[in-house]
Amino acid sequence: MDHNQNTIIESIGVYLPPQSISTSDVLSGCKNQIRFPLEKISGIKNRRMAGKEEFSIDLARKAIVDCLKNSKHNPTEIDLLICCNISRYDGPELHSFEPCTSIKLKKEFGFTNAITFDITNACAGMFTGIYLVNALLKTGAIQRAMVVSGEYITHLTLTAQREIESFMDMRLACLTLGDSGAALILEKSVDDHIGFKEIDLQTFGRYSSYCIARISEQGGWIMHTDSVNLTDAAVKSGAECSLDVLQRAGWSPDKFQHLILHQTSRMTLNSAKNEINNLLNNPILHDGNTIDNLEQRGNTASTSHFIAIADQIRNNKIQSGDKVVFGISASGLTTGTALYVFDDLPDRLRQMETKQRINYKESSLKHPNADSNPVAIGIRIESVGTIPQKNIGTKDSLELLQLAASNCLAKSSYPCNDIGLLIYSGVYRSEYILEPAYASLLAGKLNMNAIISDPENKKTLAFDIFNGSIGFLNAC
Repeated sequence: MDHNQNTIIESIGVYLPPQSISTSDVLSGCKNQIRFPLEKISGIKNRRMAGKEEFSIDLARKAIVDCLKNSKHNPTEIDLLICCNISRYDGPELHSFEPCTSIKLKKEFGFTNAITFDITNACAGMFTGIYLVNALLKTGAIQRAMVVSGEYITHLTLTAQREIESFMDMRLACLTLGDSGAALILEKSVDDHIGFKEIDLQTFGRYSSYCIARISEQGGWIMHTDSVNLTDAAVKSGAECSLDVLQRAGWSPDKFQHLILHQTSRMTLNSAKNEINNLLNNPILHDGNTIDNLEQRGNTASTSHFIAIADQIRNNKIQSGDKVVFGISASGLTTGTALYVFDDLPDRLRQMETKQRINYKESSLKHPNADSNPVAIGIRIESVGTIPQKNIGTKDSLELLQLAASNCLAKSSYPCNDIGLLIYSGVYRSEYILEPAYASLLAGKLNMNAIISDPENKKTLAFDIFNGSIGFLNAC
């Protein structure tokens, strides 16, 4: 098989709940008066809010319906289903950890042949899913996969409205959130000129404390964000990563049509543009090629890049053949870059919008089969670590995890910084922390390639897998 075949987005589906709430209404709903020009600074005028009749799994479900409608594949042709949402708020006062969301959706839609599990990696969740799918497609283990996320996160806004004390409050970022669902079908392309050219992700665990979402002591869930330091670290590492990936792929920095960054705030988008322009000493990034999708959407977490894509295609801004640079950032701190060239997906989606279904191009019908004899590469257990048998006096999940990981590394022949992938596969976590990934918190504790611009650094990607007792095997 051709390991250089690119991964393409065969179909995309999105869903936005119908209720739209303005930033002024969000601020006026705060218990304490917040004197801050949030709309001007964030660029967010309105956002969609679920939570009355629709929750996380519902948003994912409706995105899948839209994705399948736009695809030539049916559910039985999907070999892998990964759910990537941060939020697990699936009903009134229902937070679902087990069984995982992907198993529920597998049964509902008839993904009968699909391996299923959930991952969580904060706002980088969907790109982490794409990263895994890309690797499995290249080995021939699967032919196609669906990556889906349903983000009902504005319940954090409701908690913040009760708790926030001033515009200097670390809970202020909760007021910028919006709800949505997004789903992708991914498969190999027969044309190496289209699809994902590069996908690069890494986690700098030292900064994992800059944004943490957990249960609030006053009830509900809340997110505390050190926005200044998080943005500074994300922009610096993201800009350097983008230029490195562009150089590696042989893309000239001024030869792409769109830069799509994680949509957090207009101020952050401008900071990222300025950082890249300064590194290049050339103003290649401007409002014409940097997509700002914030005004009517807000920060939709792991779905933000794909809500932006769907909106820009619908508005005729993205064309078939366009080159896109994705700037990925998430609490953890996970940053990365993906380079993508569109096939005829924008044209097909616009035709679907007008219900004038076109015939697929001949090339897009001919998708290669998986390698009939994929090479089985042996995997060995190099080291095993456990917590001490004696009473250690702690019940904190992260402390127990650090003890086991440190014990494993002490028995290993490899130093800590040689670990390229760190996965947490447990179900429970103290204080029910869902952001950042527990693995990124552990990477920070272990100092595993955890600092930006450390010349000794290699790369570690950290994320979590949810699948009950099977999660450990999924990770393997």
